[in-house]
Amino acid sequence: MAPVSSWRAAKKDGVTELVVSLILATALGAVVGIQRQVAHKPAGLRTHAIVSLGACAFALISHEVGDDRIAAGVITGIGFLGAGAIVRSGLTAHGLTTAASIWAAAAIGLACGSGVPTRYLIAALTTVLTWVLLAFSDFGLVGHLPARRSLAVKVTFDRERVSLAEIVAALRHETVNCRENDVVEYHSGDSGRVAVVGFAITFRPGDSIARVLGAIAERPGVLDACVDDAVATS
Repeated sequence: MAPVSSWRAAKKDGVTELVVSLILATALGAVVGIQRQVAHKPAGLRTHAIVSLGACAFALISHEVGDDRIAAGVITGIGFLGAGAIVRSGLTAHGLTTAASIWAAAAIGLACGSGVPTRYLIAALTTVLTWVLLAFSDFGLVGHLPARRSLAVKVTFDRERVSLAEIVAALRHETVNCRENDVVEYHSGDSGRVAVVGFAITFRPGDSIARVLGAIAERPGVLDACVDDAVATS
């Protein structure tokens, strides 16, 4: 009878651990989700709680069958769900923070379902730190930070007198964050000599847009430099 009693006790302990893991994952995911819902974001309490619960369930299944690929697949798969929260508007993307919080909720769930009680502490600390980071703006601190401005800038230039690389270097020299892969548009005129290039540029806080564009327009070979009103800005 002793072996049977021991087996029943072990089974009961196992079931209790599963229940605790699932409930804890749901509760911690809900804590993150509440902050997103209060902030009126597209993914709120239910989404984060279910993501954390689902990740925990996958981790528990992975632990039971001895296949780590199941839990590992959650890390990849959650990216597709997070992508649904991201909306692109002009040169900016909205929802990146919510997508990151969904990813964090999945990590919380995986920690809860790892089968190692000490990792409950990891899940709890991750929840607290995620919540604090998400709620940071509620303390009025973010609003006082200097904001960066993203704009579409169009430069018309003579290809025989100045190169695209020189224009990029000039923009970078004028304290503007600019790289060659920020080019969003490039075409030449009928003669092939005059080219128009559009840049997606992030101006550093305190930069004068008019000054920067004026300095670029004064460069030899540059015919015009202006903000491209045809492209949405933020």
